[in-house]
Amino acid sequence: MGCQKKIATQILQKGADYLLSVKDNQPALADAFEAAFPMAKVASFEGDAYVTDEKNRGRQETRYHIVSDVTEEFQELSYEWPGLKTVGVVMSFRQEGDGVPEAPMIRYYISSADLSAKKLAEAARQHWHVENKRLQNSPRTGGGKPRQDASHRLELSERGDSFQRRHPAKAEESRAG
Repeated sequence: MGCQKKIATQILQKGADYLLSVKDNQPALADAFEAAFPMAKVASFEGDAYVTDEKNRGRQETRYHIVSDVTEEFQELSYEWPGLKTVGVVMSFRQEGDGVPEAPMIRYYISSADLSAKKLAEAARQHWHVENKRLQNSPRTGGGKPRQDASHRLELSERGDSFQRRHPAKAEESRAG
């Protein structure tokens, strides 16, 4: 966890913004997210939200993205995370063919950028692609040499760019090959 805080500081020092996925080894952050965003609040969220729906190779995945400024649940933690401005939740639902949908997967993110829900959706998707490529290149998964630097962390250079909050959630359907 201390490593991610150092990375966040280094990214900010370079004039960029960070987007970090909250991992299991960060129980204080995970607890803050669970307190700030219980399932009932996520399901009826009245703030900035964005929905994506992707269909690919017989699988449909719908992702619901919400963002918020730092709330009281995160106030004490914000001192530990330099520049923390936005917290985000991504809830995804996946269904293979005509099968029963899988249980929803929930991911939490913190960022130093003022992100809209749409921008979180785009950045989280990029983050996922980068992490996937990193794992594919890991010796544990039969890939090549693992990366030795922190360049796999997503850096957002949106500083100073303002984003408008929207109501209600908008759906975007994208169809991949």
